[in-house]
Amino acid sequence: MSRKKSKRQRTEEARAAAREAARRSPVTGQAVREEREEPEEQVLETAPAPEAPEAPPTPPMVFSCEDFRASIQEAMPMIVRHGEELGLTELPWPFRPAFNVLADTCNEGRGVWITARDREGTMIGYALFMLGPGLFLRDTLVGTCVALYVTPEWRVRGLRPVGLRFLQFCEAEMRRRGVGLVEIAAMEGSSLAGFLPKLAYRPVQTVLWKNLEETTP
Repeated sequence: MSRKKSKRQRTEEARAAAREAARRSPVTGQAVREEREEPEEQVLETAPAPEAPEAPPTPPMVFSCEDFRASIQEAMPMIVRHGEELGLTELPWPFRPAFNVLADTCNEGRGVWITARDREGTMIGYALFMLGPGLFLRDTLVGTCVALYVTPEWRVRGLRPVGLRFLQFCEAEMRRRGVGLVEIAAMEGSSLAGFLPKLAYRPVQTVLWKNLEETTP
């Protein structure tokens, strides 16, 4: 004889049957596997590697031969600054370039005044060459650079420094005029004196000064 189930047991069995029916497909009646939503895989976004800094662009420059008298006043602040860098303003003699003589030399074709300007047209450098046969090389046209200057803030800008490009332009202009030898005077210890040997310039003589006003015979 079977034992009569209690009301509590019947209630629990009814609940279990309801849960089982809920788990079965309403179409096939087959048990449906409970799908648990898997958490989405989190992809860690890594910051892009920093790009290598770009090399500073080569600034646009205008190099040209100009009329000495027409642009010398514009160049005066740089000429004074140039003299200060070389220590010429501290010599016992007054710093007074012979502009009239230099202008006449350029007008006669025996001198070449070359300037460097930025994109706004501001002069940032100059070079002055004297042309003529060498004292011991009468068959060779010599270009003697008596002044070469680029403002310090522009000398090393860009991939190709302005000072280097300016000097290369000056050399090309000398070649165009038939010059076979270029000589450049550089003050001892100046940045120009250290720069020129890197461009195949070699020292050939040393110029010495003596102040006769402060020495006795």
